[in-house]
Amino acid sequence: MACLLKVNEMVRATTIILLSENPAAHGVFNAPVEEQNEVFAEVMSVSQNEFYKALQNGLEPELVFRLTDYGDYNGEKVFLYEDERWRVIRTYIQEEALFIVAGKAAADA
Repeated sequence: MACLLKVNEMVRATTIILLSENPAAHGVFNAPVEEQNEVFAEVMSVSQNEFYKALQNGLEPELVFRLTDYGDYNGEKVFLYEDERWRVIRTYIQEEALFIVAGKAAADA
């Protein structure tokens, strides 16, 4: 007899800050300036299927962020959530929303 587990999905409204480098603007020692774009998002847990697929490729997804206005996202690879840096593992569009699968960024990212 097969046993099916239903995982309760955590969904919470919040904001994230998308980070991108502006190569035209220069800061200290001519380093590119990091630009910030705060957007609304819903935070969800990673599905078991998503988690295991990513793990097979050496990735560690921790959360999924749903942006209802996918025009807010411009290919950023890093963002801030609760004062921590997160890296984008992959994105996809479903039902007119953009989903960002993400994991915490390494300290040097």
